[in-house]
Amino acid sequence: MSVLLLAVLLAQAGWSTFTAADGKASVAAPCVLVVDPAPPPPKKPGDRLMATSFFSCTTPAKDEYYFIAWVDYDPALELDTAAELKANRDNTIKAISGATLLTSADATYQGNPALDFTANVQGRFRVTSRVVMAGRRPYQIAAMTPLDKDRSEAVRRFLDSLSIKN
Repeated sequence: MSVLLLAVLLAQAGWSTFTAADGKASVAAPCVLVVDPAPPPPKKPGDRLMATSFFSCTTPAKDEYYFIAWVDYDPALELDTAAELKANRDNTIKAISGATLLTSADATYQGNPALDFTANVQGRFRVTSRVVMAGRRPYQIAAMTPLDKDRSEAVRRFLDSLSIKN
């Protein structure tokens, strides 16, 4: 067995920590998060989401799915923090086939404005997510877990492990 495969198997057995390349965020997950750099969204005249860069980390873990994503905005763009948090929530719900918003609550996380929400996906899964606006960068972390299995401790640990350095 290769050393790399052994390291992956050991990491999947417990919790692993993902740290952003710029060191501004980290999160612990019950699986190995895989960095998936994506191209920035296209800039359109008048588009309020004129991102300068976008990165995401995703991983499936058995019947669970965890992710962290963030966007850096053009410094010239005026941001409405409350609207940005809600737009992240609404775009997440729209992107998941069969998702229905269950709860949504304004929050503060590490001194930053935040929004926590949950959604039901086709009566089979629950999405639990937190969006945090740190300066000009919205961070979103989310977990999708089966409704018929209690994964609340793992989800809470994941959400609460997000560490942001402004």
